[in-house]
Amino acid sequence: MQVFDRYSRYYNLLNADKDYAAECRYVETLLREANPGIRSILELGSGTARHARHLAESGIRVCGVERSNTMLASGRAVLDQAPAELRQHIELVPGDARSVRLERTFDAVMSLFHVVSYQTSNQDLAALFATARAHLGPKGVFLFDYWHGPGVLTDPPVFRVKEGEDETLKVERTARPELLPRANMVKVHFSVTAWDKTAGTTEQIEEVHPMRYLFEPELDLLLSAAGFRVRRTVAWLGQEPPSRETWLACTIAEAE
Repeated sequence: MQVFDRYSRYYNLLNADKDYAAECRYVETLLREANPGIRSILELGSGTARHARHLAESGIRVCGVERSNTMLASGRAVLDQAPAELRQHIELVPGDARSVRLERTFDAVMSLFHVVSYQTSNQDLAALFATARAHLGPKGVFLFDYWHGPGVLTDPPVFRVKEGEDETLKVERTARPELLPRANMVKVHFSVTAWDKTAGTTEQIEEVHPMRYLFEPELDLLLSAAGFRVRRTVAWLGQEPPSRETWLACTIAEAE
């Protein structure tokens, strides 16, 4: 079973506080700084299609690739509620970000919500970067966020509890991190308990999400090998370079 296969049912509820609209405004600003004429985006790891929907509202055509069948189904359910004219700007397809080849190019490629940090080996990172490059022409733009190594080591992850609730469900998620410094990785042990208020049933889910924290020099090397030049790296949702206190960073690279 892949990560998110069962967990995805509760994904939107647990992330109800996530401001997708603000994130998309931020991403669009960074992308248009690099290429003002962006009209199409390939999203690697499209999840529940919330980012795709907001970007489509700006008139951008978005093709989302998602590996998890249950996340893909959730994304399609989100789009089913969108106006027909908006749905025409969004395409969701199954695929692995490391290997998918759509045989067409886009103005930009993006990968958000730490999809890059889910690539825990150098081979996986290189493969995802190769996918991004294969779908861009010269001067195409690649934007992604990730766990920033200096910030993770300065302020290591701790045990956390998060809750979400709506009319039919109540969900509690605990996250127990296991730091593996020699691998530049954190294994996050998720335990999710969900109470179905209508059916009176309870579901328990246990999943382990391995996450790699990354450093700028290794990203420069891997991106260069894939045919990219780093344009800019900033703290996520900011404009300044990341510091040792920055947990989440964002890199914008240009295809050479």
